[in-house]
Amino acid sequence: MAEEPRYGSYDGAGSRFAPNEAWVLSEDQTKWTEINSIAHAHEVREISKSAFELRFPNAPPLPPEAFKEPRG
Repeated sequence: MAEEPRYGSYDGAGSRFAPNEAWVLSEDQTKWTEINSIAHAHEVREISKSAFELRFPNAPPLPPEAFKEPRG
């Protein structure tokens, strides 16, 4: 079973990530963009789901393709 994506702060932007996939919120917090998971891993600060929801209360749902296919 796939690992549940974790929550993070990536250079001040909200992010969701797993070992081989990372998505970051746009500056206006209206859309997600997939980024290189290795680069993300070097800079992300993992935060709890509740901290993420407090910092990014209007984050949209992840896109349908997020965390569906094996990566890596």
